[in-house]
Amino acid sequence: SIFDNDSRIIFVDNELSFKEALKKSSYKDYFMDMFAGDFGHCSPLGNRLIAQNAAKAIIKEYFKK
Repeated sequence: SIFDNDSRIIFVDNELSFKEALKKSSYKDYFMDMFAGDFGHCSPLGNRLIAQNAAKAIIKEYFKK
């Protein structure tokens, strides 16, 4: 992969977070459509979930070492 040797890149897997969120709320709360079949473009709440996951990853990788 082109990212293998670049330690500045942080990968964030949002799948589990969305699965957990969808157990408590509806699909339409997190997505505006079904663009890719089983997921779509995020609503503001879905975007917030992604942003929170990214922030947690950045804090973990860069500030808690």
